[in-house]
Amino acid sequence: MRSVSSPVVVALADGSLAVGSTRRQLLAFDTPSWTEDYGRCKIDGFTPERDYDRQTVVTVDDRVVSAHVGSCTWQWSFFDEMPEDVAESVGSVRGLRYAIELVPEHAGILQPILDAELASLDVRPAASAQESEP
Repeated sequence: MRSVSSPVVVALADGSLAVGSTRRQLLAFDTPSWTEDYGRCKIDGFTPERDYDRQTVVTVDDRVVSAHVGSCTWQWSFFDEMPEDVAESVGSVRGLRYAIELVPEHAGILQPILDAELASLDVRPAASAQESEP
């Protein structure tokens, strides 16, 4: 892990980024390559260009709760204090979105379940095309 010179990894290693740090503090160290937004929960990935390393920092209610780094041959968890209910909801959202994409004919059954999980994360479900038409 010492060979990873990413600003986020350095901040995690020296303790200047820790559990409870704000998302604003996290973003002051580096700009994420990608972000998954689940309302209260945001998963930021810091993946250097042309690199196999990955760095993932999770915030809930704008506070850092989890940080992991790794590559194809190693991984390291700095800490993981993700609230269980949030982790379960995010996992459900991911699974339901995948299921709807894979089997769209079941969307009518799965969408209300997905909407309930998104609501638990304070994400408002997108209006359907029919609802947005006058």
